[in-house]
Amino acid sequence: MENVAGGEFGETEHTTLVNDQNYLRFIRSAANVVILFGVSWSNTCERACNVIETLAERNLRTRVGIFEATNSELLMHKLGVKSFLTTIRYKGGTEVQRIEGVSMIVRLF
Repeated sequence: MENVAGGEFGETEHTTLVNDQNYLRFIRSAANVVILFGVSWSNTCERACNVIETLAERNLRTRVGIFEATNSELLMHKLGVKSFLTTIRYKGGTEVQRIEGVSMIVRLF
């Protein structure tokens, strides 16, 4: 798991790119974890990514991950993620809240 800075979808110093290989380790890595499942080609997902990056910068107690949904349809199916813009909050590795869309993301922090 690596925090990376850059200009691509989900890549900032305050967010971690999440994928199939690091998903389980990531959700267990902190008491509070939030993952945004989105796609880089969607303007709505890009806006949501910007919102969640800003929230991550302001709330350092929550680890924030960005999952490029088109990279793993299998994990999406396993988690029951049906929308490309889904955000899930975990506590101690267990899902505690799920939101679809942009408008309610701030309630996860």
